[in-house]
Amino acid sequence: MRFKQTGGYMEARMRWDHATGLWPAFWVMPERDGYGTKEWFSRAFLKFNLAGSGVSSITSAKLRLKTIVVGNSTSSPNNLQTFAVDNDSWTETGINWNNQPPLNPLHLDHKWGFNSAAGDIVEIDVTAWAQSQLAGDGVMSVALADEFRRARGMRFHSRNATNAADRPVLVLNGSVNVAPAADASVKWGTYSATNYGNHAELEVRTDYAQSPNNTSTADGGMELDIMETLGVWGKNVSSHAIHWDGYGTNQKSRGWGPVPALNTDTTYRTYGCYWVPGELVEFYVDGVKTGSYTDSRVMTTPGYLILSLQLGGWDGNTVTSAIHNKSLDVDYVRVWSGAKTTPAVPSATTRSADGVVQFGTDYSVYSGQSNATGQVTIADGGTAVTIHKDSWWKFPLNYTVTPDTVLEVTVESAAPGEIIALGLENNDSHTDAKRLFHFAGSQVWTGAWTNYKDYVSASGPKTYVIPVGTFYTGAMTHLAIANDNDGGNKAVAARYSNVRIHEGLQSVNFTSSEGYANGTLHGQPGASPAWQLVSGSNSFTIDLTKGLVVNASQTTAQNAVWQTPVDHTAVAARTAVLDFDFTQSAATSGTPTIVSLSHFSNATSGSNNVKAYFGRASGTDLYRVGFYQASGSPATSVVTNVTGAALGLNSGGGDNISAPLQLRYTLTRGSSASAWSALIELKNRSTGATLGTVTVPSFTSSTTFYNDASLYPLINSEARHSAALSEFVITGFTAP
Repeated sequence: MRFKQTGGYMEARMRWDHATGLWPAFWVMPERDGYGTKEWFSRAFLKFNLAGSGVSSITSAKLRLKTIVVGNSTSSPNNLQTFAVDNDSWTETGINWNNQPPLNPLHLDHKWGFNSAAGDIVEIDVTAWAQSQLAGDGVMSVALADEFRRARGMRFHSRNATNAADRPVLVLNGSVNVAPAADASVKWGTYSATNYGNHAELEVRTDYAQSPNNTSTADGGMELDIMETLGVWGKNVSSHAIHWDGYGTNQKSRGWGPVPALNTDTTYRTYGCYWVPGELVEFYVDGVKTGSYTDSRVMTTPGYLILSLQLGGWDGNTVTSAIHNKSLDVDYVRVWSGAKTTPAVPSATTRSADGVVQFGTDYSVYSGQSNATGQVTIADGGTAVTIHKDSWWKFPLNYTVTPDTVLEVTVESAAPGEIIALGLENNDSHTDAKRLFHFAGSQVWTGAWTNYKDYVSASGPKTYVIPVGTFYTGAMTHLAIANDNDGGNKAVAARYSNVRIHEGLQSVNFTSSEGYANGTLHGQPGASPAWQLVSGSNSFTIDLTKGLVVNASQTTAQNAVWQTPVDHTAVAARTAVLDFDFTQSAATSGTPTIVSLSHFSNATSGSNNVKAYFGRASGTDLYRVGFYQASGSPATSVVTNVTGAALGLNSGGGDNISAPLQLRYTLTRGSSASAWSALIELKNRSTGATLGTVTVPSFTSSTTFYNDASLYPLINSEARHSAALSEFVITGFTAP
C-alpha cells in the first residue's frame, strides 16, 4: 500500500542536528507488491457526528470497540493502526474498497501484538483528531487498518450488532457516549466493489506474500542509501551506499563518502538519487553528482522511500545524553519519473586545446595500491572527479612539462584522511621522484611536494594554480591522484574539478606566504615561485598584511628577478602583470619612473633596458604609462598620461590613496628574434576599467638584451621618491 516507483529521480531537502549517537538517513527499499491473498485485505471505517454530541469542547476522546476475535502469535503478532480520514463524504451503504477515502499516513494510534479475548474492550485514544474535527465541520471519520501485513484477523462488533452493549462508542470527556453515524468494512480482490455496511462486524486484516524475497534486496531488489550519516562523523560528513543480494553471507555493497554536507546544524542540503533500472545509480548533493554505480545489477523492482532517525549504529556512534532534543528536519521530498538529462561520462580522458582536462572512465590503479573499497565518481560531463575512500588512481594523459607549464585544479574535501594529492606522472611509481602535490591530510609525505599543503577540511572549494614546470619537467603519461587513509576508509574523500594544464601565467600573491619568509624577499629556485633580489639590499620587503613593500629610503633603481625564464620559441606572445597601489604624499610634478616591468633582464645583472613602466608625469598630479628601451629602434619612450583622479586620487578632498591598479605588459616576438611589438595597459582592478593604453609598433632590440629561450621577467623600482609617495606596495605578480 506504500508509494512506489521504478527508477526516476528522487530527492529530499533536509538538515539535522549534530550529536554523536544520532543516525539520520534517507533511503529506498524494494517493494514487490506481493500482497498474498487480496481477499484477506480488509479495513474498517467509522464516522461520528461530533456537532450533535452536545459538547462544546473536548478534553478527551476514546474510541471503544468490543472484540469478537483478535488473532495473535509470538512469531506473527497482530497490528492494529488507527488512521485519520479527512474525507467524510463516504456513506455506510455506498463505501467499498474501490471508492474508499484515503487515509492520512500518520496514524493516530498503534497497537502491536496486543492480546484481546472475545468480549474484551479495545480502547483507542483519538483526542487530538476529535478536537480538530469539532473545530471544523463537526464530523470525524477514522479508519482501522493493518499496514504491516501481519496476516492476523481482527474482528470487532459494528453498530449493526444485535446487542446494543456490543456496539462501538466514542466516549467524550469521560462520560458522553456518541454512537457511530456510520461504519463499514471494505475488502480487496473479488470483493473490491462489494459494500458491507449492513454487516454486524468490522474486520481488519492483511496478508503477506509467499515469496521469501518480498522485502529482500535479493533477486533484483536493492537498498539505495541516498543519505546516511552518523553523528560521530561530525556535522560536515555524510555518505551514500547500496546493498544487494540479501543481508547474509551473500550480501554485496558499494559505498561513497564522506561527501560534504557543510554544516547541517544550520543549513538545509538537498540529497538526490537518479536511478535507471538495470543500468545505473547516481547520487547528488545540492545538484552535484557525488557517487555513481553502473551495472546491470542495479535494482529493477519498484522501490519505496524511507526517512529515518535511528540511534546508535556502528563506528563508535555511542548514544549519550547529547541526543536530547535533537532532530532531523525535512523540508520536502520530491520524486520524478522518466529519464533525466545528464551529461554523458566520457570513455577517455582528454585535454582540449585551451588546456581543459576532461576525465574519462579509462582510469586504473596507481602505484599498486589496494582499491577494494575505493570509488571513483566522474561528474559534470567529465570536468570533475570525486575519489572516495582509500584508493590511488591514474588517468591517461600525455603531456610534456616545460618550465612554463601550469597546473590548475579546484579541490574540495569533507575529510582528507592522510593524503589527498594530485600531479602529473611518467610511470607507475610514486617513490622514485616527487610528482604529486599534497593538498591536505594528516600524514607527512616526503615523497610529494608540500608547498600547497594548506587546504582546510570542509572549507568548501579552493583553486590552486601550480607552476608545475618550476618543480619538474619532462614527458608525462598520466594525471595521478592519491587518496590515502590506511587507518579507516570512512575518513577520506576529495573532489577535483576545473583541471587545466597549459603553458601560461604563473601568479604570486605577496599577501600570502607563497614560500617566502615574512619580511624578506628571497629566491627559492625549483621549489616554489622563485625570486632573486639582484640589486638593492632590503629595497623590497614582504608585509603579509600589505604585500611587497618598496622601502621608503630608496632613491635608486632596485631589481627583483623572477627565476623562471620565458621561452618565446614556444609561444610568441607573453604577458606579465603587476598588481599594485600607492599612497601619494603630495601632488608634485616631474618625477621619473616609479615601477617597471621587463622581459629582457639578465638574471645575474638585472639589466632593464626594454621595459613597460608607470611613473610621474611633468604636470601637477599627472602620471604616465610608457615604454622605453636603451638601444634599438625606437630608442625613446612611447607614453600616455593618466590623471590622478583616474587613479582614484583626490588631492583636494584629502584622498591620496590610489585605487587598486594593474600594469599589464604583453611582448610579442616578430619574424625574427630581434623584431618585437608590445602592448601596455593600466587598469583599475576594482572596476576593470582601462585607464591608459600604449601600443608599441614593431621595433628591433639589441642582441644584448634578448635571448629567445631565456628571458627573465623583472620588477624594477627605479626611484620611489619619498617626497611624492609615502608608500608603494606590490600585491601580486603574474608571469608567463
